[in-house]
Amino acid sequence: MTEQIIVTTAEQLRSIVADEVAAIIPKLDIFRRKNDPVVTDGIEC
Repeated sequence: MTEQIIVTTAEQLRSIVADEVAAIIPKLDIFRRKNDPVVTDGIEC
């Protein structure tokens, strides 16, 4: 497999990274909520 070199501007790179981070954030929030302890009547389950 040959490696491709991609030339981009700093602004384009920032945009690509921002789009990818924005796509991940909602998934992290769902993951965090799934792993939060469940508290019922003050008792952690």
